[in-house]
Amino acid sequence: MRRDEKTVVEINAACVKFFRGVWKNKAWAVRGGIRKIPGSGKSAQELLSEMVSEFGGRGRGAICLVPRQEVFLKQLPLPSQSREEMRRIVDLQIPSLVPYGREEVIFDVSLTGREPDGSSRALAVFVSRVTVDRYMQILHKCRLTPEHFVLSSQAIAERFFRDHPDFAGEPAVLIEADDAGVEVCFCENKQWVFSRSFSSAEQGPALLEDIAAAIKAHGQQCPGAGPERIFGSASVQRLPVDLRELAGAVSLPAETLPGPALSGGPHAISWGSPCPAQFSSAGVLGVMSAGTDQMMDFMPKDILARRAACRLRRTISLSAVLMVLAVGLLCFFMQAAVSRREAQVERLQEEARSLQTQVRREREKMNGYRAVDDRVQGRVLVVDAMKDLYDLMPENISLRSVAMSASGVWSVQGWAPVEEGVHGFQQTLAGSSAFRDVALEFATKKKMGTAEMIDFKLVFRLAASGAGGER
Repeated sequence: MRRDEKTVVEINAACVKFFRGVWKNKAWAVRGGIRKIPGSGKSAQELLSEMVSEFGGRGRGAICLVPRQEVFLKQLPLPSQSREEMRRIVDLQIPSLVPYGREEVIFDVSLTGREPDGSSRALAVFVSRVTVDRYMQILHKCRLTPEHFVLSSQAIAERFFRDHPDFAGEPAVLIEADDAGVEVCFCENKQWVFSRSFSSAEQGPALLEDIAAAIKAHGQQCPGAGPERIFGSASVQRLPVDLRELAGAVSLPAETLPGPALSGGPHAISWGSPCPAQFSSAGVLGVMSAGTDQMMDFMPKDILARRAACRLRRTISLSAVLMVLAVGLLCFFMQAAVSRREAQVERLQEEARSLQTQVRREREKMNGYRAVDDRVQGRVLVVDAMKDLYDLMPENISLRSVAMSASGVWSVQGWAPVEEGVHGFQQTLAGSSAFRDVALEFATKKKMGTAEMIDFKLVFRLAASGAGGER
């Protein structure tokens, strides 16, 4: 959630409160309102969705106030003063403190004072997980992301402390009212320590008697630190309860507070549009001006863990993207440096190519001279080849033809009296250094007169390189 923008929602049995504030000109510019549920023919979700569409905030994070009627409060003496240690102690005692199992409730603990024996006086607040899940479902359907769940009583007290910085901190009672009922908050040393709520169904003397009884009971539970003063918000004027009669019933001075400050101070509120509901929104405005850092938070830990994991994944993904960009920039600058070097190399290569052209021409001339010399040195005369052939031929073999093809293959055909003479001739030619690739194409018996002769054909090549080409 952005620090310069806050969206606060409170849903109770009678109404839906929605306020959206933007920090502007050293004050919270607030727009919003309160819609009554009974008689509207609409559900709390539908009313909230209408206000989100009207005042903005869709897709933003939201702080949800949990009404006092939805929670259990237990004042406990604990040996430890460490908040984490107190949470562990209360966690073990949950089945004996509230009618819920450990997995069915969300709780937080606040240190409200110290006893003379050194032990701590703590306040444990319990909220049903079903209640929190119901609020989360409503907010999600209205496209709001719940960021914090805080108690309305603590928010009312925080707003009072911000509006009255000169308040000495003596034990006091704060009374706030809306269409759902009356909320009575007890404060001590500028800290909220307990609260009670009363339904709007109670009216007149009965409601006055119940509130007076609650104030007296709190004073008896805190001997020597009972309430010394009553502060009633402007919203109390909307109920048939006379604050002076209440003060007389409990023998305490009473004071009616004005509406929220319109200007001045670091916690000022300026209303962006006429909003008569501002006088019953002290809790919402307390969150708006004071924030949630010092308040109890009932956001489920499993959801916080999932969100933390998502943020971690996003951070890792962003880091990976930034790393890729950094590597890309590094490669770009390195490529630029390489390009400059390549330009220099290309100039040198161009000069080298001009020299290589001259060298290549001279080399081609030398290769031509060498080729001519090789041909001359490797030349074999046909006369020499015929001489070698006849020197190797047995006396009993007679040749009738000697031919050479254009590819340099020699073929010899003749007559031999026996087949062994043909094979001997073939082996003699193959073993000679003058001939190679000697092969017998055919050897056929034929009669010549009364004698049998072998008609044969041998093919071979000259052993000297390029011989065929020279003939």
